[in-house]
Amino acid sequence: MATPTTVSIGVHSYCTMEDIRLLNPHRNYSTGSKPTEIQINRMMIQQFERINGVLDVLGYQTPVPSNVTGIHVLARLSSTYVAAMADGAQLSVGNQPANNSESLMRQYTIEWADFTRGKVSIKGGT
Repeated sequence: MATPTTVSIGVHSYCTMEDIRLLNPHRNYSTGSKPTEIQINRMMIQQFERINGVLDVLGYQTPVPSNVTGIHVLARLSSTYVAAMADGAQLSVGNQPANNSESLMRQYTIEWADFTRGKVSIKGGT
């Protein structure tokens, strides 16, 4: 499957390229950046599939529609992880230090642990 140039909430991802840009305002993403926008879209899709795998195990219907209470939790999990990975991928370019990437990954790790233990409710998704 080819990676779409634009991902749709609830179809390919729980976050958007704009969410990633908001978490990494010091980075510029384009077709020529490291990572490219296409690579970031691929990361968003992979995280979407990972989240849906956990939701399936927890008994939720997937993908979760964008109008479900708690969708912001999935958006946060997705965008935080992808922003950390995208920021970290640029470190070898010699830009800013890894502080943002490391901070995002710490936040993600805590939130992912709560999510995978079923401590987060997605109302209307079962």
